[in-house]
Amino acid sequence: TVGEADVEDDGSFTVVVQPPLVDDEEYDVTAEDKDGNTSEPEIIVGDTTPPEKPFIEEVKNNFDDDGDVESTTITGKAEPGSTVEITDEDGNVVGETTADKDGNFEIMVEPALKDGENYEVTATDDHNNTSEPEIVVGDTEAPNISDITVEQWDTSDPANGKFDEDTETVVTFTTDDPEAEYLVTDESGREADNVTANGDGTYTAIFIPALEGSSENNIKSVTVTGTDPYGNQASEK
Repeated sequence: TVGEADVEDDGSFTVVVQPPLVDDEEYDVTAEDKDGNTSEPEIIVGDTTPPEKPFIEEVKNNFDDDGDVESTTITGKAEPGSTVEITDEDGNVVGETTADKDGNFEIMVEPALKDGENYEVTATDDHNNTSEPEIVVGDTEAPNISDITVEQWDTSDPANGKFDEDTETVVTFTTDDPEAEYLVTDESGREADNVTANGDGTYTAIFIPALEGSSENNIKSVTVTGTDPYGNQASEK
């Protein structure tokens, strides 16, 4: 016998086993009445192994009608049936849920995760074993886009200086967020054929053929829109 207790009037009981049940070892739980009759055993298995730390698939901010961040949704995978909690830097639980049978979980934190603050995401199984934390960082800042330039490049061979179907419109800009996705459009909504990171904080976007109606002295306005992984978005002309 590693532990025993009397049953309460409502049929409940609590047994504290110390040292704890050995991991993966089976134990019989039986009930014995006042006449010495013993029930069939119920089998329990010791579990001292914590779950793997949760895997975070996505952290996305949610926005109100005015475009302000109002909440953050965290999705990922954890041990099926485990309780997934998100705690702030002060140890306060700001969100929790139960991973489904496939291990999927989704937690919406409202108000949103604070910009630049670290949060711990843990999984706790039915035996109260808690995983190592996975860290997520709040981000409510949109990318900063600046230094937008628009030029016409004559790509004919040899270059003849005319703006014909061989001419490209080349847009360059600077940004502080290499993880964001950038979209460059003209006034009509036409999108650049490609947007390429140059590795130094600048990007190049190319329209082929050149923007309709553009000329060296009359280049159409373009809009650069950046959206980071959290859904924060900024647009500049």
